[in-house]
Amino acid sequence: MAILADYTVVEERGRVSGIIILVTFIIAFASMAVKQIFSLAPVAIALLFAVVRLSSILALIIDKSERVVSSAKEKIHLSFTVNREFLFYIFPWVMFSIASSLAWNVIPQQTYTVELALETTLRYIFIAVFGLAAGVMADRFGRKRIIYIGLVVLGVAFAMLGFSLSHTFVLWLHRLWYVYLALSGVTWGSFFVVFLTVPGDLSDPDSREKIYALIAGLFIAGAIPVPDVSRVFPVDSLSQLLSIIVFLSIVPVLRAKETLHESKIRKRKLREHMERISKIIKQSEDKDHDREKS
Repeated sequence: MAILADYTVVEERGRVSGIIILVTFIIAFASMAVKQIFSLAPVAIALLFAVVRLSSILALIIDKSERVVSSAKEKIHLSFTVNREFLFYIFPWVMFSIASSLAWNVIPQQTYTVELALETTLRYIFIAVFGLAAGVMADRFGRKRIIYIGLVVLGVAFAMLGFSLSHTFVLWLHRLWYVYLALSGVTWGSFFVVFLTVPGDLSDPDSREKIYALIAGLFIAGAIPVPDVSRVFPVDSLSQLLSIIVFLSIVPVLRAKETLHESKIRKRKLREHMERISKIIKQSEDKDHDREKS
């Protein structure tokens, strides 16, 4: 993950992160297809996914950059500014992971096992596709806006989930759960991009591995299920709690510094503007040339 930041510039890091997310999910889907087609035993499945996961070691093989190995006594200390900005960006991820786990607990999974399996696959597709889209937007509009989009979409998804669960007597409303899973995929895709990109933006080559190691730990911690509180909180109350969590997640992001500098955004807009002007001029010259020929 640190090599990603080493080999990319700030204004292209989001797009590269989005491509990595897309390719990762394509490989995961291909692996799942192989598992289904060949009806692999559990041991074979474990070996298959181990091989797929270990393929990331190829990054270390193709890495040609020279690194200075620090002594064992030497410790890397991040500046207060980097630590503060990093915490501002990390807080939404932690709150989002907690909220997603709480929301997953309230869906009656045993009743709609087959349908939920299909819709979970749909959510993974949304993560892959929107991950790529979010990467392009992160390089164009900045990282913070991608977090805003993800949190707003998540807030809408939680509202739909709460409405569907509080009106269980209407059978078709359980379809809103699947819309929730799809919308949450948009948030997951946007967050994956941001937290592959921002650590590289904030760090220097000496501290990147430390920051990305923390990110990897948060990914693992996010997979740990939280206790089922659906029996303690009514559905309406839980929906309100999730909305509050989303609101609290936005507050530290408002204080965070945008890691894609405004000068980079203006430079990209100016370049695109000049390209459009050049295209218009070329089209005008071609028309004049055609008139002269005629």
